[in-house]
Amino acid sequence: MTQKAPFAQIHEQGYERYTGARSEQGSRFWIVAKNVASIAWRSRWAVKIPIVLTALTVMALAGVMFLSKGAQVPQPGSGQLVPIEVAIILGSTGWLTLLATILGTALGCSTVADDLKVGAFQFYFSRSLRANDYAIGKLLGVAAVVGVPLLVAPTLLALVRVGLCKDATELGETWAILPRAVAWGLSGTLTFTLVSIGLGAALANRRAAQAGFLVWYLVIGSIAKVVAQVTKTPEAGLFALDANWGNAGRLIFDLPKDNHMPASWQSLAALGVLAAAGYAGLLWRVRGAEVSSVGGGS
Repeated sequence: MTQKAPFAQIHEQGYERYTGARSEQGSRFWIVAKNVASIAWRSRWAVKIPIVLTALTVMALAGVMFLSKGAQVPQPGSGQLVPIEVAIILGSTGWLTLLATILGTALGCSTVADDLKVGAFQFYFSRSLRANDYAIGKLLGVAAVVGVPLLVAPTLLALVRVGLCKDATELGETWAILPRAVAWGLSGTLTFTLVSIGLGAALANRRAAQAGFLVWYLVIGSIAKVVAQVTKTPEAGLFALDANWGNAGRLIFDLPKDNHMPASWQSLAALGVLAAAGYAGLLWRVRGAEVSSVGGGS
């Protein structure tokens, strides 16, 4: 006797459509930014150590500022007497940019390059995340970390100086240091963030980008500063990231330029050009991945 074939059975898995809260399309870059910052803090000592050193630096310089309030010192490169608080903030350029370079190397150069390596673009763009949201999210996430030494530190030092004012008259003479410190910090944060991310995105290789960024800061920048000083060719200093940021700070704080550097506005313009180039490299890579098979496009 022939047996009847068993009927097909449907096994209900209990699937239900998601009905919870959804992020607005225009705010999804925040998810990317939070992810970048949180992963960086959890997994990279190259991120934690510079941030801890930044905190110690701020505390030490704040102590110096408290003990020497009201003093004036000659500004290196011009010899003009400036308030001690301005000299302290601008004088920390070399150390703060070194910490920012370590952060940019560890995080900025790798954040897009690593996504390319593991094929994460397919995940990002298979969901309703636009290329601009991805780019902005990555930039904000890296900037939140790189901005600790370049933006948070100068701002905190400026707040310390404002807090040391003993009356309204002194406050009226001193308060301008705060917006100037914020503007200076933003210029450095944007430049170091965009250059490191753009380099990693353009090269699509974390190690190559990290090596290039370090060589640029430590070798090419140092050579450029020596050439500018020895040959009396200030324009050579435009190739040094830290020197450009420090010289741009003189413009923002209304001080004379460094005698070994070009006009301060040229340094500020150079920072803008570098930041724009970094952003262009990031968008080129991200939009290319979005429309390619890697990005899940047609």
